Amino acid sequence: MFEKWGRSNGAQKFKYRSMMFNIKDQNNQDFRRKVLLGKFPPSTITDLTQ
Repeated sequence: MFEKWGRSNGAQKFKYRSMMFNIKDQNNQDFRRKVLLGKFPPSTITDLTQ
């Protein structure tokens, strides 16, 4: 995330929080599982839309 968006301030801070919330969300365990299994490589997670 840092390489793509830079420092976590302003609008980027909201993006960081949103991404981390979605990965940790207990109601979205399928997404977390796919991230952990590598179905979404880390470099592509920042390009996903909501």
